[in-house]
Amino acid sequence: MLNILITGKNGFIGKELTDFFTKTDHTVFATCRKTLDVSDEQQVDDFFEKNNIDIVLHAAIRGGRRTQKDTYCDLVKNLTMFKNLLKHHKHYKLMISFGSGAEINNTTYYGVSKNLIAQEIAKHDGNIVNLRLFGCFGPQERSNRFIKNSINSLLLNNPIIIHQDKYMDYFYIDDLKKVVQHYIENYTDVLPKEVDLCYPTKLRLLDIAEEIKNLTTNEVNVIVEDKTQGSSYVGSSFKLADLNLQLGGLKEGIRKMLTEATNSG
Repeated sequence: MLNILITGKNGFIGKELTDFFTKTDHTVFATCRKTLDVSDEQQVDDFFEKNNIDIVLHAAIRGGRRTQKDTYCDLVKNLTMFKNLLKHHKHYKLMISFGSGAEINNTTYYGVSKNLIAQEIAKHDGNIVNLRLFGCFGPQERSNRFIKNSINSLLLNNPIIIHQDKYMDYFYIDDLKKVVQHYIENYTDVLPKEVDLCYPTKLRLLDIAEEIKNLTTNEVNVIVEDKTQGSSYVGSSFKLADLNLQLGGLKEGIRKMLTEATNSG
């Protein structure tokens, strides 16, 4: 049995990980800004002094939303949170930090912060891992996210709206849990410290919309607002494939989400 600290429990990934690991034999310390402000060094110091932590799952973030412009404060907060947790690396066996494809084309404050964190992890000789996400989806994601919004539109017989078509990697939340669990249960320095969480097949948003449509008999239009091709937002699946995990994949994730949305409706 392990003691697991999860930061950002109110966010999509943090909430999903909290729900998942509280159903195991592990003891979960699920925190949010009100219970543990990870950007406050003293609070983090006090937390590790009072609690024996084996695993840190760092899901707390600032910024990174398409509908809201990042600020310099977001950059500082993200770096500070990571630094405060890294400071205690000798007190835990493993920390998993959830990176972003934005760190590759770091044109935003959020992307710059994730890029700098990835560099720190690469330099760190030890127990910090960067699991990089380009897009993650699941039932508890915000309703304005592409896949959930598209499913809801389909069920309401409304058109599926794509702002601008592009190649985009989406990773199902249950598969993310499998990767995290694998690292927790099998971590050694042989495992890669940086992994893109994505599938081998690269799809455009238009392709994903068609996959969603094909799972029902509903006939709705798919509307692309901007006809230009957007920049690809994809990763490399090779390191993930080397882990030899049995993943459900994109289509299975969409099918599960559609089934749940249909049953809850």
